[in-house]
Amino acid sequence: MIKNLFLRGASAGQELIRSFGARLILAMGYGLRQVAAGERKTILEKGLRELWFLAMIVVQYWADKLPKAEATIVRDGLEPFALGTLAANLKHVAEKLEPFVRGSFEANSEANLAGAGVYFKALVEDVGADSLTKALRFLPLDTAQEKVFREMAPPEGLEAEFKQVLASTPAPPAVKPEARGERFERADLGTRTQPAQPVRPPAPNLAVSEKTRSYFASLGWSGDDLERILSGPSGGAKT
Repeated sequence: MIKNLFLRGASAGQELIRSFGARLILAMGYGLRQVAAGERKTILEKGLRELWFLAMIVVQYWADKLPKAEATIVRDGLEPFALGTLAANLKHVAEKLEPFVRGSFEANSEANLAGAGVYFKALVEDVGADSLTKALRFLPLDTAQEKVFREMAPPEGLEAEFKQVLASTPAPPAVKPEARGERFERADLGTRTQPAQPVRPPAPNLAVSEKTRSYFASLGWSGDDLERILSGPSGGAKT
C-alpha cells in the first residue's frame, strides 16, 4: 500500500496533491483493465510520466471544487507548472469526467478506487482514448511533463502498485439475489411431481416404397395381398 494514499485536508500540505494524484492513477488502472486492449494500449503507450502529468492537470481542474484552504494548496503547489489552460479544457468532458474525479478524491479504500475506475472506463468508452491523449501528444509538452514528474514526483511505489492493478482480474459482475419466494418455488427437494411431457411421434422419414406400404396398410391390405399389390398390377383380394 502506498503511504498516505488516502490523505486529505489542508494540514497535509502538498502531500495532498500527490496523494490525490496517486488515487487518480490507481482508479485509472482499475478502469483500464476493463477496456478494450487497443484503447488500453493507447493510453499506456507513454508510460507513467504522461499519466502523472494528466493526473496533475485533473487535480488542477478539481481545485475549484475543493474547500478554500485545500484549493489554495493545490493552486500554489501546481502554479510553477502552468497547468491552468490545459485544466480549463477538461470542461468539454466534464459530465463524464467529474464522477471519476469525485470518486477518486473521496476514496478511502481500494474498493472505492475500483468504483471510481468504473467511471474512468465509461469516460474512455465515451470519449475515446485518442481524444483523451491527443492534446498531451500534439502539443510540445515533454519538457513540462518532465518538470512535473521531477518536481512534483509521484509517491514511491505508485508505478508498481499501478502495474499490479492492471494485472489483476476484474471482479465478476454482481448477480442480483433471487427473492426468497422464487427460491422456494424452485426448491422442490425432489418431492414435486413433474408434469408429464406430451409424447410426440418422430417425424416420418420414409423411403417412397415404405410410404406406399404404409398407405395401403392403412386401407386394410396386409400379408400376401399387400405384397402382391406392391410387386405389380396382378391384383389380389382384400382381407
